[in-house]
Amino acid sequence: MKKLFFAALPFLIISCSEKSSEEDSNSNKTSFSQNFTVAITDTIMVDAGEEIIYMASQFRITDISDDRKWYYNYNEKENSIEVIHLDEAKLERKIHFEKEGPNGTGNVGYIDFAGPELLLINGNRLVQVFNSNGKKLKHLRLDNEHLEGDSLVDGEYVSLIGALSDDGQFYYSTYMKDFGEPLGIAIVDLTNQTLTKRPIEGIDAIKAFQIKYENGLEKMVISPSFYFSKKGNQVLMSNSVINELFVYDISKDETRHFTYESTFLKNKNAEPSRNEVNSQKELTVLFQKHRNKISLQQLIPDPTNKRYYRISSGENKGGNQNSKILTVFDEQFQQVFETDEIDYKGYMGACFVKEDKIYILENIEDELAFVIMEIKEI
Repeated sequence: MKKLFFAALPFLIISCSEKSSEEDSNSNKTSFSQNFTVAITDTIMVDAGEEIIYMASQFRITDISDDRKWYYNYNEKENSIEVIHLDEAKLERKIHFEKEGPNGTGNVGYIDFAGPELLLINGNRLVQVFNSNGKKLKHLRLDNEHLEGDSLVDGEYVSLIGALSDDGQFYYSTYMKDFGEPLGIAIVDLTNQTLTKRPIEGIDAIKAFQIKYENGLEKMVISPSFYFSKKGNQVLMSNSVINELFVYDISKDETRHFTYESTFLKNKNAEPSRNEVNSQKELTVLFQKHRNKISLQQLIPDPTNKRYYRISSGENKGGNQNSKILTVFDEQFQQVFETDEIDYKGYMGACFVKEDKIYILENIEDELAFVIMEIKEI
């Protein structure tokens, strides 16, 4: 299963009391080899029957099946996953999980369906694999005490946003430093309990956009959004402030780096004047100054047409801060089209592609709906 892709603010606010990757940089120009039309065509309400679909997880803990038949939504109140049949636009069933005990999920921060019978439920520095009946098959704490192989050093940790291999033996993610600074690929063998790190040169460039405040007792960091997804044998990584993409090929054990040029948006957000401030007030002022510049989003796969879409927003080159941009990429991650003719003024949150259409999740009077954006090649 593929993780549902979602739009986010350009920055995340976080607070708390071997073989090198190969980089093959490619640059796309702004001449387009294909042309598309984009239009909002429908809004579909989901029939929940006598139930109420939990909306608080709408943009956080969700997933979509590979065949695009099922949408999964985590219900924090019930510790369940709501399974929605997309063709019928109805709540089909709920998968209930125990909170504590041998099959307990603990606090859930992330879900990912690796297949009909394999489900990843992560939280509290734990990678956990369940079957569809709620039985826990594997669990592993991601620290040096429980992992052999490569060590985590100098504040490093393995992200809980990741994906399973089809057989459930390997967990793929990124290893990061401090708060939101990616360093490379993390490959965790859940059976042998080993960690393999694959550093990626240049992937930590977003650290230049971080703003930090620390007073000895408290540390706050504003960091750009970092995106991770797995499609087949490829891991896709990007961020919200630089128009680029890193693709790690699992079978070849190498990384390619793509840089792009946008016709409408600036290709890089402005770096903050300072990376460290002396008060929360200064941190807030700098955040407000940069948050509305550009927000580049994650690539959304279109498995039918073997291409990718990206919906972005922010300040365009003419100074308009409310622009929405659709970019189309081919199967080789080359940019083939871009348009700012998006006839939709709402928040473009969680999105996925089904049958040449982008489904945009919408909360309409506390009920789940999908706004349908149809894309046609002409």
